[in-house]
Formats: sequence, C-alpha cells, structure tokens
Amino acid sequence: MPDTVPLPLLFLVLFAFGSVLIGAWLWLREGSSREVDVPLHVKPLAMRWYGVVLYGSAFFVIPFLLRLTGLLRRAGDNDVERFFYAGFAVECALVLFFVAITAVSSKVRDGLLEGDFSVRLCVREFLKTLPLVLVTGLLWVPILKFLRFCGLPIEVEMQPLMQLLLKGQASVLSLVAIGCSAVILAPICEEIFFRGILLRFFCSFLSLPKGLWLSSFIFAAMHGSWTAFLPIAAVGYRLGRSYAESRNLAVNIAIHGLFNAFNFVMAVTYAHCYAA
Repeated sequence: MPDTVPLPLLFLVLFAFGSVLIGAWLWLREGSSREVDVPLHVKPLAMRWYGVVLYGSAFFVIPFLLRLTGLLRRAGDNDVERFFYAGFAVECALVLFFVAITAVSSKVRDGLLEGDFSVRLCVREFLKTLPLVLVTGLLWVPILKFLRFCGLPIEVEMQPLMQLLLKGQASVLSLVAIGCSAVILAPICEEIFFRGILLRFFCSFLSLPKGLWLSSFIFAAMHGSWTAFLPIAAVGYRLGRSYAESRNLAVNIAIHGLFNAFNFVMAVTYAHCYAA
C-alpha cells in the first residue's frame, strides 16, 4: 500500500466528506425549520398475504431456477468474472419479473406514480442518507460486538460483492455489468417490491411508521449482511419516507441508484489505488 493517498481517492474522500456534511446540514435545517411538513401518505395495497409472499419469494426462487437450468452456476471467490455475470443475470431476471407484475396487476400499478418526479427531492434524500448510514454504522458496531459476546454466532464481514470489488480483480466488462446491476437493475426490482408492494401491504393494516420500520427490517434482512444490517434498514426507512412524500416510485429508484453508485465508485476507486 502506498505511503501517500492517491489523488483520485483523496478527491473522492473529500467529496464524500463534503456530501456527509451537506446531508447533516439538511438534517439540522429540517429540525429547526418551522415550515409545515409535507403530509406523508402511502396508498394501501389490497392484496392477500400469500400474494406478497409469492412476489417476495422471487428473490430466492429466480436464482434457484437459473441454477437448475444451468444458466447460473455457483461462483466462488476464485471465479470473479462468473460472480459478476451471475449477479447481473439474476438482477435482469428480477427486473423483468417485477416490471411484468407491475404491468399486469392493476393493484400493484395503482398508486406507484401518483406524484411528480422531483430531482430536488432525489438529491436531498440521497444526501440525507449519507450521515444517517454513517451514524447507524457507528452505533451498530458495538451492538454487534455485544451480541457476539453473548454467544450469538454472528459473522461480521462485508458483503461478498463488496469484498470482490475491493480486491480489484474484475475486468472492465465485469465492472460495467455490476455497475448496471447495482445502479439500475437492483433499485428497480427492490423498490417495486419493498416499497411498491411490501410497504403498501403493511400500510393496509398498520400505521405508516410501523409499516416503514417493518418493511425496512425485512429489506435489510434480505440483503443477508449482519455487518450492515442497521445501516441498510436505515436506508430502507428513508426510501420508504421518500415514497410517502413523493408518491412516485421513480423518485425512490433514483435515490437508491445514487446511493449504490456512490458506494460502487468509492469501492472501485479504492481497489484501483490500493489493490495488488
């Protein structure tokens, strides 16, 4: 590892630090503002619980079916290229599935795009997400240590995808594939299900705050990372509030994509500067 910080990484660190400060300022400004808050509302989804479970199972069933057909094989750390392409294939299949469900089902489609798309809201919520993730990440570390001290078998490690990115072993084509998956495909399918279906389903029999927290914890659990569980749940909560404020799922997709793009660029730049 070099003794000095490479210029590209230094620039990104300063950019990230500035973005976090702006996000914190937005939080403080919101807390001290006397303006009337935008009313939050999510149109409830009239759907049976087994329908929601069926749609949610797509996140597990589709990869399983792809493996059965031989189109997707299990990839390990020593097969970096296959890992990236496998993830891209899964995201493509998930997007096709959830877009098709949205197009076919009027229940799902109704209420997803009621509000207007707001670039200002997208940027504001993205910036406010950064300090929230930082704070929840710092709080989550001692909680994880305490749980492990109590004897719970919790493995504290990064998500496999982030580990592979930080190793800097991917080709340009693989980076393009995983970038499209993280920035475009994953936000589309995850927002359709977790906010467009799951949150609205919970709001059909729970209050909005309870629905937001419950859907956020499920959102974090399905990412399969104990290390980032609380930060991911916090991101899910903010995305849910953004949907309740804008009433336009495209706003959520944009915020989600910006957040994933931020993390992706930081990981790739670090790997380019430091990985062997």
